[in-house]
Amino acid sequence: MREASGIWWKEIAGPRSFVSDVTACLLETSVIVRVPDDLPWRHEMRQEIQDELRESYDYSEISIQFIDAEEELTPQQDISAYILDRFALDEVKRQYRKKTGKSLLQFIVEKNILQDDVLWIKGISKNTAKKWLDFFHEFEDCEPKSGRVVLELRDNIDLHPEREVREIRYSSYVSDYNLQLFCSLLLDSTSDISENKKRYAAALAAHLCDTDAEIAECFLSEYVSENDEPTTILKEIAKDAEYARRGASTGSGHILALVRENKQDLINKRIWEAQLQVLFPIVEADRVTLIHRIEPELRALLNAKSVKQFDEIIDNPYDVEWGTLAHEMYQHSINDEYYLKSLTSADRDKIKRYRQYRNNLAHSDCCTLKQVEEILMDPWPATSPAKA
Repeated sequence: MREASGIWWKEIAGPRSFVSDVTACLLETSVIVRVPDDLPWRHEMRQEIQDELRESYDYSEISIQFIDAEEELTPQQDISAYILDRFALDEVKRQYRKKTGKSLLQFIVEKNILQDDVLWIKGISKNTAKKWLDFFHEFEDCEPKSGRVVLELRDNIDLHPEREVREIRYSSYVSDYNLQLFCSLLLDSTSDISENKKRYAAALAAHLCDTDAEIAECFLSEYVSENDEPTTILKEIAKDAEYARRGASTGSGHILALVRENKQDLINKRIWEAQLQVLFPIVEADRVTLIHRIEPELRALLNAKSVKQFDEIIDNPYDVEWGTLAHEMYQHSINDEYYLKSLTSADRDKIKRYRQYRNNLAHSDCCTLKQVEEILMDPWPATSPAKA
């Protein structure tokens, strides 16, 4: 499969627009970026923004300077003092005089210590968010000629700026449709599985993983190669230390949180939604194919006797549902022959199975892995096997 992070950030409209809008904003001003706890490939996202900035700026060496607020600063530590110490040359640091009345941050801006770089603050907690927002406002009040600040805030941090600021929310750009398109593109170059299997795998990963493309990619690589039960694959992913923080927030609806908490009913609901989207149309298309094959016999049956379906007499063969087919295929004519005599024993067994598949899908029940395989890989032949 193709490189997943590149597809997500460069080819999918939602994530791509998010990157472009953050970049465009940084060309003008500082910005607050809101992201979920489970943002996929966050390092690649930041790199993509840096690459776009370099393409947009005259100065091609612009870079994003990261500060991890959680790991690099204590809650009591002065932010401006830390920035001066980290980014200024020693000779510049020695020039600051408190008696001038200028704040450290004013001095930093005046001396253009950040130059054309972007100061990207990540790892901001609920306890330190207000402190960083105050710094953000003070930096903007200094009217810097160059240099930008990005505050990367998680969606669950309840923080309301006291004044108007530029804020870009990842969740406003990305939907489950984006994830399904991503999964489809990821599988596009996979030649050893059928198109039906690709469609189902893409829908399954998208419904299970919501908008977490990174977990969806991990799931797909295992599902396509191992063909195991979805929950079994997800349990293995949930054990991976690399994804230990995914779905860790209290009350998270992330798929790995559901797996760890053994909420199988909610997982099954997502699986069923994917099956309803992909398998149900296939089951119905197979019904039409079968009816087309036996239409003369079925039409004769409908003319010879009254066939009721949902308390209504039907006369159009293509209105006959799987359940009705399963019943009528054993009806005999006056010559003691089956009306639908061209159906083989294998056909009759398969009709009974497909009635069950259709009922499962119509009543929120998941089809098993074996049933899914039959629906995807064993379409009804357009002609009778005996006449093929």
